[in-house]
Amino acid sequence: MRMYLWTMLGLLVFGIVMRTLWLGLNVTPARTRGSLAIDLLEGVALAAWTGYLLATGAGHG
Repeated sequence: MRMYLWTMLGLLVFGIVMRTLWLGLNVTPARTRGSLAIDLLEGVALAAWTGYLLATGAGHG
């Protein structure tokens, strides 16, 4: 379970970085800026939750 959480966190961080770059460079790959921003917020929330689970030891079971 711990490896799954680390993998999930890595993928979420990658998505956050890419969406932030797209928003910063005003590049929206077949998406509106609003939907891209919502995806970014969703990724940040999921990454925070995954980080919390890793920090509290939830992945040890």
